[in-house]
Amino acid sequence: MQKVNMDTPYTPIDCGYYDLIEATIMRRRAVILRYEDVNGHTTEETVRLLDTLVENGIEYVMLPEDRRLRMDRILSMDGQLRPGGGEACGRESA
Repeated sequence: MQKVNMDTPYTPIDCGYYDLIEATIMRRRAVILRYEDVNGHTTEETVRLLDTLVENGIEYVMLPEDRRLRMDRILSMDGQLRPGGGEACGRESA
């Protein structure tokens, strides 16, 4: 998987995986989230996903403590790997 930093152009995630993120938010349950942090290190934490946000064409998932994570930095959620990039699925920038 390509290393992603804040200067890397955003790659929209697979529509089905976006739907999985939204369903997880609705269920209000914690998940084991593996992602690449801003320094390029793989991080794993058990966390509750709070909301989604699209800003300037970049999709984010909102996390506790006012954190947000670019969705293309997610590696897996509860062991389910994020598929390669997809189309923006009609999600609009806020």
